[in-house]
Amino acid sequence: MRLSVGKTCLLAPASDHRRYVRLVFQWGVARLSVSFGDSFPDITLAFCGTPGASWLRLPEGISCLLEALTDSVLELHYADHCPLAQDLVEHWLLDLHLVRHPVGAEARLVALLQLLVSRFGIRRGDGYLLPIALGHARLAELIGATRSTVTRQLNLLRQHDDLQVIEPDGTFLLSTRLMEGAITPWPRW
Repeated sequence: MRLSVGKTCLLAPASDHRRYVRLVFQWGVARLSVSFGDSFPDITLAFCGTPGASWLRLPEGISCLLEALTDSVLELHYADHCPLAQDLVEHWLLDLHLVRHPVGAEARLVALLQLLVSRFGIRRGDGYLLPIALGHARLAELIGATRSTVTRQLNLLRQHDDLQVIEPDGTFLLSTRLMEGAITPWPRW
């Protein structure tokens, strides 16, 4: 299956009620989310992508949405079970919880950027490229802050030369100082 940036795929149990799906990426990065009606319309559960495979247990009565953050090519394989140690949501649950733990939006934003770069980033001579574009509202959702707070924090990081926005795609280039010298609130497994 091919998904271009911004396109989505609804992940629901297979017609024979198999509740597990293995996501095998040839390339690309995607965001996995769920909706709980009007009160919580779009909640990020995890990220997945190149290269490799991730397993997902589809919650009963809830459909998940896979959103391409970059152009992506992947396969979906439904199964009756999944290896517990490879459950995508379980891995991200702890990491995203730890990102939201530090006091202060700046610390949470830095923790989130560090986490995403550790999973999907590309080391370059001028810093670390995060090859996925995430809007201010999405970053706010992930760190438990308002969009305006995220905008203010991103501007501060830019003023200190710790962050550049790569145009026209909106990806981030993070300084080596930020990635290697700032706080790391989660354990490196």
